[in-house]
Amino acid sequence: MYLKCIFILLSLYFCACTSTTITEEPITPKIEEELYKLIRETTFRAEEHPDYDSVYFNEVNDYTTYNNAFGQVNITLVPKTEKFNTYILWNFSKVFEEDKGVTQLIHNLSNEEISQCFDILISVIDKKYLKKEKSDSDVFNQKNLPYKEVTYLLKDGKWIKDAIFEVNNEKDENTAEYRRREYLNSLMAAYNGICHIEKTTDLVKRIESFKQYTLNNTYTFDFNKDDEDDFIFVFNKEEDQNINFSPIVILLSGGSRDRPEKNYKLLISPYLCYRTYSLKRVVCKDEYFTLEFNFTEYNYDEERQEIDVDHYVTFKYNKFAEDFFLHRYGIVTKVDGIKTSENQYTTKNFGEVYFENCNINTIDAKINGYN
Repeated sequence: MYLKCIFILLSLYFCACTSTTITEEPITPKIEEELYKLIRETTFRAEEHPDYDSVYFNEVNDYTTYNNAFGQVNITLVPKTEKFNTYILWNFSKVFEEDKGVTQLIHNLSNEEISQCFDILISVIDKKYLKKEKSDSDVFNQKNLPYKEVTYLLKDGKWIKDAIFEVNNEKDENTAEYRRREYLNSLMAAYNGICHIEKTTDLVKRIESFKQYTLNNTYTFDFNKDDEDDFIFVFNKEEDQNINFSPIVILLSGGSRDRPEKNYKLLISPYLCYRTYSLKRVVCKDEYFTLEFNFTEYNYDEERQEIDVDHYVTFKYNKFAEDFFLHRYGIVTKVDGIKTSENQYTTKNFGEVYFENCNINTIDAKINGYN
């Protein structure tokens, strides 16, 4: 009986020594569910990345905050589609102004919807490497050296256990942080200004869903000569919205880059003309497109005069930058249908201006020599 008890105790001891933590186990459906649970219990914020478009991010230093199964975690959601593209949300919605607005939208997604909308990187330092901040504290956010940082990656709808960074000293911590950032950069590179859009109508519906703009017109053209349609969408602001301009959205197909099908480069215009001007039409030819704006007023000083001012803003596609640059800016004034003045400005006046950096204030300043 005595030997039997010794054997049981030894068995328990060796089992304890060889038991694995959650980060040491292979991916299982149970662990996948814990990862999704972690996402749904986290509050996210949109964060501008220095090299790429915004991502959704949160860092949970103390695992007791959400009582998560893993430990200390960094979660980064890289949006793939128009539904959570931060570029679209910043320009067309007020969701970032709302307390937990975007977080609630993410929490409402099913597992399948999460995998459709995002690629996700979660880095974890297991609970076993963490210690209390102070002896009398309940906060576990200090790390015991050495430790391992394990990454989980959700890509193309599939979870994998990916890179593992080993940290043996403080110098290794800096190296691990650098490697993790490089790893995240490589993940985000595929979505640098890129948005996956199954149907262009999905993009329009998403923008209109925020009830600030409605679609006015759509133009299709092949600017980059890749035998695929590129799109220009012109939106009008809703009458009850106090918005200074009506934006223009461009979708550029693959071009010279080997991008997956339906992965478009997304461009959104800033203020291209004065608030009082209306966009009459868009003309596309070769690698150019021109926006024609008009403003009409009446002068009653002596006798009634109709004064028409037309602004012509022309952009040219650059295949090396895979972007549009301001090419020409023209202003034509007519009085009672008779041209009284015309001014044409080119790159000699305003230099190299990207489409997304082109706004009427910048153009005015450059034309008038203010900068």
